[in-house]
Amino acid sequence: MFAGTTTIIVQLDGAKRWRIYGATRPFPLRSRTRARRPPTRSPCQDLLAPALTAHPALRIATKAGYFTAATGADAVNAGVLTQDHAMAGHSVAPDYVRWQMGRSREQLGRERLDLVLLHTPEPAHPGDRPALHRAMLEAFVVLEEAGHVAGYGIATWAGLEEESFTVGELLALAAEATGGRHHAVQLLVSLVMMAPIVGP
Repeated sequence: MFAGTTTIIVQLDGAKRWRIYGATRPFPLRSRTRARRPPTRSPCQDLLAPALTAHPALRIATKAGYFTAATGADAVNAGVLTQDHAMAGHSVAPDYVRWQMGRSREQLGRERLDLVLLHTPEPAHPGDRPALHRAMLEAFVVLEEAGHVAGYGIATWAGLEEESFTVGELLALAAEATGGRHHAVQLLVSLVMMAPIVGP
């Protein structure tokens, strides 16, 4: 479902009939330096929506940040991104985050989103920590004020390691967005990323 990640499918009921879709890019880890071909619409949301409707107690997480060329074109048509921003393939701008939440709710058939993660926010302002923190704060405010988001946070592979932000800074930004309520932090732990359990 996402390039460079492992997907685990849990079958809740019914016969085992799976349809496997290939990678959206032949070399998903290669840098996107060449012009992109517009991909076809991803079937993931269309496939998930009936299952989520059938199992309303199933909690889900969705993301806002990276997007396909097709989603970028939709965002430009909706007036929430400029053509230049769409070509970047990533945004955590308030208008885009607000629009993407509405799109996710519609595609997943859910009135309320259990968890929305800013997907790797670092590219929003590479090398400019103050500008990145302002952009994240603005996105947090949108998520906080939405009224149909139960929880939010960030999904990052290298943001903490590269010191784009610290856990303390993330908590401070969330507190500023909410007026001081308490928050929890979930750190990435995998066979590749062991720092949260072996570090100081």
